[in-house]
Amino acid sequence: MALKLLHHPEYGVNVVGFVDEHPRARDNDLGELSILGRTAQLPLIIKEYDVERVIVAFSQHPHARTLELIRDLNALDVQVDIVPRLFEVIGPHSTIHAAEGLPLIGLAPARLPRSSLACKRGMDIVGSVVGLLLLSPLFLLTAVLIKLDSSGPVFFRQTRVGRADREFRILKFRTMGADADLHKDEITHLNKHLGSDDRMFKAANDPRVTRVGRFLRRRSLDEFPQLFNVLRGEMSLVGPRPLIPEEHHHVDGWRGDGSTSSRG
Repeated sequence: MALKLLHHPEYGVNVVGFVDEHPRARDNDLGELSILGRTAQLPLIIKEYDVERVIVAFSQHPHARTLELIRDLNALDVQVDIVPRLFEVIGPHSTIHAAEGLPLIGLAPARLPRSSLACKRGMDIVGSVVGLLLLSPLFLLTAVLIKLDSSGPVFFRQTRVGRADREFRILKFRTMGADADLHKDEITHLNKHLGSDDRMFKAANDPRVTRVGRFLRRRSLDEFPQLFNVLRGEMSLVGPRPLIPEEHHHVDGWRGDGSTSSRG
């Protein structure tokens, strides 16, 4: 919690320190922050440091003791924030309501309503058509440069997995030699994920990349033909990166339930 606040000074929260009965090893990124005392000393700490806000995060106290502590804090005229359990699934659009005095945190359905999906699709169509019309001269120039630089097709097509596990052929400008796939095994030692996550493959200085391809990649110009995929409804202008089948195979559980779709 402290790290998040320290990394976002725009929140305007000045972190004073910690109060903990059983402190863990302090993270080096916390700078000069330290343990100020025990929970029993909170009233004195609040007064001494002129504290305006106390954040209760993952207390190891028994439930009754934590409730007693929060009630004591309410009497000290300070703001009390409580980090909820299961915070990983609580987003900014969650709502709080009650049932006979019992507070409930409401999570809206994760899927967009049909009206929003229709609006998003309309924006995709308009955006891709306008983009293709404006970028057509750049497409022509890029195609000429690719053909002059190396033999092979202008476009590179690759199978990706989209929404509902539907496969489609993604379109990019070709940035490697036409026989690049045949030499992939020869550069496995260049994989920057080697040893950490061998399921992923990305070579920083891939020798298969052409001169023009290196320029296109540096400025992400090779991605522009994906506007055709957007126009066909296979991708969206704003959405997750569609994975190749070999990568998608390792995605399971809630991560695979539409989270890798290209039309999220």
